[in-house]
Amino acid sequence: MLRATVFGLLSLPGVVCAQMDDDADRMAYLEEQVKQLTGDLEEARHDLKLMKETVKVLQENAVAAPAPAPVVNRDKETRVPSDVDETGKKHDAAHEDDTSVHELPTGSAQEAYDHAVSLIHKQREYQKAEAALTQFIKKYPKHRLVVNAQYWIGETHLLRREYKKAALYFARAYKTYKSDVESGKTSEGKQHSFAKAPEALIKLAMSLKGLGKRDEASATLRQLHKEFPHLPTNLKHLAERAQNGL
Repeated sequence: MLRATVFGLLSLPGVVCAQMDDDADRMAYLEEQVKQLTGDLEEARHDLKLMKETVKVLQENAVAAPAPAPVVNRDKETRVPSDVDETGKKHDAAHEDDTSVHELPTGSAQEAYDHAVSLIHKQREYQKAEAALTQFIKKYPKHRLVVNAQYWIGETHLLRREYKKAALYFARAYKTYKSDVESGKTSEGKQHSFAKAPEALIKLAMSLKGLGKRDEASATLRQLHKEFPHLPTNLKHLAERAQNGL
């Protein structure tokens, strides 16, 4: 396809070629077009990789799950941010600095996590929050809040309408939850993580809807109701918002 495009460029209409001063200018123009096409191709490959990983997570878990206990909303963070609607569109998010590194505060893992999440809720600095949560996962890879951190990274992308990345991280959070269940990690210390699983599926559906993948979004919500039939009222309402328009 790229080669055909290049050959097509070599046969430029006379009116365009006439505007070229000489062969060097023409070749420079062609090289720039090829460079742009190559960049577009790499971006498409990256997007495809993200979507394949997301679909793989859904397929791996689209099996009958053991009957779950009723979901208890123990996480006070459980809410829809005020600046995002059911499709993940943000309204008036604050300006963000272009940074990929954020220093976590010294102290406990819980303090580091709380700081990262506060960047979302209090400061609305979503890019900094993403960086802080990523650092948290790297620093505390075995901590019980890793699944929550994955969820909130997805949230930062959803708030920025970066639906592909949002879908990937919500799928990862759900997969982490499933891994905990399958490995028998059901102690009280894990219950905080379990509370995020249904939200991850709902936000995954929102992200897929934002990508225009309505069938996949509907399938995700069916999985939600199959696995978590006893949702608390706030999550029922959130799921209804995700379902709207599908």
